[in-house]
Amino acid sequence: MLRMLCLVLLATLTTNECAAAPISVCIQPGPPPWAYWQDSASNATKRTLTGISVETVRAAFQQIGQSVDIRGDLPWARCMEMVEKGLIDFAMDAFFDSERAKRFDYSIHYRSATPQIFFRRADPVVIGHVSELKRYRGCGLHGWSYEHYGLSKNDLDIGFVFENMVKKLKAKRCDYFVDEIETVYNHKFIGDDYLADPELGHGPVPGAQVPTSHLMTAKGSPASRLLPALDKALAGLIKSGQAEAIWAQHTKELPFKP
Repeated sequence: MLRMLCLVLLATLTTNECAAAPISVCIQPGPPPWAYWQDSASNATKRTLTGISVETVRAAFQQIGQSVDIRGDLPWARCMEMVEKGLIDFAMDAFFDSERAKRFDYSIHYRSATPQIFFRRADPVVIGHVSELKRYRGCGLHGWSYEHYGLSKNDLDIGFVFENMVKKLKAKRCDYFVDEIETVYNHKFIGDDYLADPELGHGPVPGAQVPTSHLMTAKGSPASRLLPALDKALAGLIKSGQAEAIWAQHTKELPFKP
């Protein structure tokens, strides 16, 4: 009850008692640079959750004078489920999706990505418009949103692991998968440089919407009352150059795309 009251109060004012209660946010970590675990140089058993998205969200909450506890121990589908049930206040790096928007409220976006289609180089899938994707067999991942590609989970062979999706493509169980080049890029940090894989080709998806990353909370929840302040903070981080500086700390290969 105190936690809910604090969230309501934080939308209009800050009290010492409420400021001591951190806001909870979840994200499924991956390879660098967005949200990833970094080993401690001084303690082999200690890891820190960091990355462009993590540090940007931390900075936004700091701007509104609120501490934040970012969890990286949940798969994405579970993260969303706990936010919807009110067990966690926000999910971060959520793509906007009209079906999700019936259940969740969104912040403004703080990162944009580049839609791509991936296919076997020996069997290229060349399309003139995103609407043509449904002519082919596609693979996808559980919990991911593909609305910006004009696809639903029913249009795809859905699995749970990115590496297995690539294997299915190479085994000709599907003709393509769609993902953002920034997401595929970061797999090289764990030894899977798919952008350099001679068996894989990729290219743009004409007509696909540019996916953007947001904070997401249960629709009408007490946490959603913080969104106007968070929107102002995120916009300020981008305008001031602080968001770009955070980006540069984690990657110099990808251009800044707020």
